[in-house]
Amino acid sequence: MHAKHYIVPDLQLRQGVPTEHLAWIGEDIVRRKPDVIVQIGDWGDFPSLSSHDAPGSIGKEGARYEDDLEALCQGVELLTAPITAELDRIKRRKLARWKPRMIFTEGNHEYRIVRAINADPRFAGTIGPHHVQAAVERHGWEYHPFLKVVEADGIHYCLAPDHKVLTADLRHVRLGDVSVGDEIRNEPVPFGRIFLRLVQHLAGFFIGGFHP
Repeated sequence: MHAKHYIVPDLQLRQGVPTEHLAWIGEDIVRRKPDVIVQIGDWGDFPSLSSHDAPGSIGKEGARYEDDLEALCQGVELLTAPITAELDRIKRRKLARWKPRMIFTEGNHEYRIVRAINADPRFAGTIGPHHVQAAVERHGWEYHPFLKVVEADGIHYCLAPDHKVLTADLRHVRLGDVSVGDEIRNEPVPFGRIFLRLVQHLAGFFIGGFHP
């Protein structure tokens, strides 16, 4: 029997955005009972650290790292709560075992924290990726740093927005210039936001944001 994977795309949570859909996602996961759950990255938005808006600009007005982190923590709890409740129910009633592997691959929005520290080392120790790691691991998710490729049942996952594809004739081409079915090398190949290890032909899909 093939393993079932459930992929949750970018959520990009921040203060003030609707979050009702997070519980719906969790409930749908419980209904489908996949073997692997992957939140592919950008669980949080972290607008306070966005490089698109200059410090002191209108876009940064009122933005706080603490608020961004709290939005992430609340989002992880809301989405995971139905899963945790179901696992507790199964254990309590000694029902058929379901213990999904839950994977979080850090996205470029969470990586804004590292970029901010690199740009201004005074932030070191005050902010850090360990806050994101703690938020997801507290609820049973594996934490994997930005651009680290994670394997599950032969599928390689990573949020890699800027990667290119290595084709069979050893050319690196932009993702937008590649079509499903193109020949590739037998090695981990980035496609959209998911890495797939394939033998001969490119087969994959693009996934976008999952937020209102």
